[in-house]
Amino acid sequence: YSMQDSQSNRKVPVNFAKKFVQMEVGYSLGNPVTYVSKSNNSDLINTIENNISSWSKAQDQRLRKESEIFGVSYELNYIDSNGEFAAETLTPQNCFVLTDGTSENSVVLGMHYFVKDYDINNTNLEDINTRKEYLDVYLPGRIIHYDATGGVLIHLGEDTNIFPKVPII
Repeated sequence: YSMQDSQSNRKVPVNFAKKFVQMEVGYSLGNPVTYVSKSNNSDLINTIENNISSWSKAQDQRLRKESEIFGVSYELNYIDSNGEFAAETLTPQNCFVLTDGTSENSVVLGMHYFVKDYDINNTNLEDINTRKEYLDVYLPGRIIHYDATGGVLIHLGEDTNIFPKVPII
């Protein structure tokens, strides 16, 4: 900046958009969710709390943060290698959903695009740094896996979807 005597020419470098998102997420998710039974069924409340005790508060914060940034965020539900219910946060950059158009907006098809910098099943050490792109298509009864490297879809196989609906919310 050119030197000025009448006013300060210094600017404070503050990322106000980032600060707003962090404050909004902190404010809206700062208090824990509590469950109350209308029929005074304490067993039901204990069951709910036990089933979501492994659930991370950070997951809700990631969902809210991504929805503040992109306007929408998605949650992919799955069963992890320990047999526990888990979820991953997805954004419009790596997920696309098709809804039924009703007021419930039920997801009838979901696609999840992801990249792996290595193939865990590949034993050839020369190819260890290859970048592989994948696309999983979620339908109510099945999950279809594709290799999307180079922009060409190669069918890798299918798995049974254990959830009754598409596991992307």
